[in-house]
Amino acid sequence: MSSSARSRRRFLLDENVNRALYSFLKGKGVDVRAAPPGATDSRLAALSHAERRILVTNDSDFGNTASYSRERIFAVVLLRIPQERAQSLLDSFSLLLEARQRNTDFAGTITILREGRFETTKIPKR
Repeated sequence: MSSSARSRRRFLLDENVNRALYSFLKGKGVDVRAAPPGATDSRLAALSHAERRILVTNDSDFGNTASYSRERIFAVVLLRIPQERAQSLLDSFSLLLEARQRNTDFAGTITILREGRFETTKIPKR
């Protein structure tokens, strides 16, 4: 695998995420996949890990670092923006994309995205 293929950002959007984000990312040429309908948290974590995709979700369970180690999930963006505020979500996600250019910038982290800002913590190893 080339270094550009390894570094390209890859996202997995949970079904609880506003679909405008999917269209926004596709429009920017970003590799994005919608989660299978009804996928469990453990299935989403496994997909994220296996495909080295950044899980984007509103599900606060993924903010619990005790439940999801780096061996179980690749990375998480936890949305803390009301889903009915689509433009704010897109603007804030755009800010995040500008700051984090590669998939490896997200690897092993949980990023909490709020309106106009974000904070990142490391996912612990087991």
